Amino acid sequence: MSCSWVGSRSATLWRVGVDVNAKQRNAKLLEIIGAYDGLSDEAATDALNAPTIPKVGAAPSSLLNKWAAVNGVRKSIYQVSENYDHSAYEAASAARFAMENTAEELDLADAEVQALVAALVAAGVFSQAAADDLYARVTTVISPAQAAGLPPIKVGWVIAARAAQ
Repeated sequence: MSCSWVGSRSATLWRVGVDVNAKQRNAKLLEIIGAYDGLSDEAATDALNAPTIPKVGAAPSSLLNKWAAVNGVRKSIYQVSENYDHSAYEAASAARFAMENTAEELDLADAEVQALVAALVAAGVFSQAAADDLYARVTTVISPAQAAGLPPIKVGWVIAARAAQ
């Protein structure tokens, strides 16, 4: 473990554990590096940094309203959310609440929210194409390193992690 002084006379910061961060990073890297055993260090680094994993995120009300307007589904969501007898009343009410409440986001990665969207499609409130468009608006593609909570991987880190195996 190393210790060092960082800063000036007026603002001095004692930093401890620079090596601890490397150990934590290497531990996480060791968890995922096995999938790249057949690759060279450089190729493994490239693969770990390549965006290949779709990550579904949350939709704020502004995005939901834009999506609803573009896909022409606001009216049907509102109508179903006012019809207590409709089979999709609860799902439509939740969607309407998310559209109207600017302090909330609709987490489309959540299994229950995905079930609500599926229920709205099944009930004909909006089409599967509209649902696909919604998911496309909140989905990004991340790297395996990002998925593991790591910064962009450097070749030296791969070499060190493989040496530690």
